[in-house]
Amino acid sequence: YQRRVRGPMMKLILLLLTVFITSLFCQPNPEDTVIQSGTKWYDTQRREIHAHGGGIYFDKASSKYYWVGTSQKLPPSWLSEGINLYSSYDLGTWTFEGEIFHNSSIKISTPGPYRIERPKIIFNEKTRKFVMWFHLDTAGFTLRNVGVAISDTINGYYQFVAGFKPDGLDSYDMTIYKDDDGSAYLCRSVENAYAGISKLSDDYLQTTGIISKGPRVEGQAIFKLSNGRYYLLGSHLTGWDANQAVLSVSDGLTLNGATWTVLPVITTSSTTYESQSTYVLPYRHPDGRMLFIYMGDRWAYPNVDEASYVWLPLEIKSYFNITLPFFTRWTIKNF
Repeated sequence: YQRRVRGPMMKLILLLLTVFITSLFCQPNPEDTVIQSGTKWYDTQRREIHAHGGGIYFDKASSKYYWVGTSQKLPPSWLSEGINLYSSYDLGTWTFEGEIFHNSSIKISTPGPYRIERPKIIFNEKTRKFVMWFHLDTAGFTLRNVGVAISDTINGYYQFVAGFKPDGLDSYDMTIYKDDDGSAYLCRSVENAYAGISKLSDDYLQTTGIISKGPRVEGQAIFKLSNGRYYLLGSHLTGWDANQAVLSVSDGLTLNGATWTVLPVITTSSTTYESQSTYVLPYRHPDGRMLFIYMGDRWAYPNVDEASYVWLPLEIKSYFNITLPFFTRWTIKNF
């Protein structure tokens, strides 16, 4: 026979089921999140967030944001021991996922410890691997390589694949951009002379040759607006000292063979509010409006171990008139 579930027990089961189902559909979202710039940020355990020179991977299935960046930079050469990963549903409450890569994991002939900078993660649908690229160098910038590592999961430990000069050329500051069609690109400072853009191989583990040369910038970040044109944000090359950001736009609707026009300055601040760009995060409001969030590091030189973050809304007044106003505190839904 079947045992009947008594009234109080049934009520408890229904209550728990309701709470579970509600939790699935009521995850916090970024709309009401207040972003505070120029200060240190802390994770859910009240530990200081170290995700410097980083970028964001957005997982559509879970609506979760993953923030990857280097661990605290330590004197005298300001090297990082590894790469950290944080996760958030609302871009304000960050949970430490763990250290996903360590300096000692790098296996190349040049001895370490190594300079690890500008890590970015993208997902390859063909290989089902998460692929991470970063600037790989010595303390004195004599290596001028990129490093590549892979993982089966976004928050797993990343296995070092290789370190090399992309397309055989010296590489410094860099970023990775994944386009709507799944094609991925490396943009880096080539010999500190220009921003070289190369398409990645199908497995995202190699470059296939330079297809475009942009202005001489570092701290590169690529994003695309609804006009189909690409925008390249970066900074001048002044070491740890902040300078005025540089924004340029492509002349066409493809990165292949793109030429670039430098737009008017996006801010009157000669130091971009004491920050350097590292990523531009596209965020879609529930009503479909797009917001592009400038992500920058405030290096606080000569105290780089005290670096903090500057996140600000890019104001798109027109396709050729983009500004970066400063707000100590701002709410995502208002932009």
